[in-house]
Amino acid sequence: MELYETIRQQQSVLINKNPTSIVINRITRTRSDDGGETETPSTLAVQTVRIYAPKTKQINVRITNTTDSGFHIKRSIKMICQYNADVKAESEVYLDTFTAYGRTYKITDVIDHITQSQICFKESQIEEVA
Repeated sequence: MELYETIRQQQSVLINKNPTSIVINRITRTRSDDGGETETPSTLAVQTVRIYAPKTKQINVRITNTTDSGFHIKRSIKMICQYNADVKAESEVYLDTFTAYGRTYKITDVIDHITQSQICFKESQIEEVA
């Protein structure tokens, strides 16, 4: 068995220790020739992921808005997905959102963890949508 296959299996076990089933609602934005923009919504198939708050020595918060009266912070929340998960980071083209535990989240970043030129798993930064 190759190393990347072993890592995929380990991540699958980790996900299945505390699984969450999510349905991604994706908005795809397309620019038109006249300078406008078209938004196309789509709903993806159910995916099983693991959502968690990372435990590190750093403070798990992100400053999202600074004004004269102070700043707004959000706790860091992450999600581990299978190597073949269909998730996209927030960009000018894509906006992926989903609902879990009665809250709506958006995917702000996706990191493909690669070994032997193969994606082993995906780690996503997610943020609660107000």
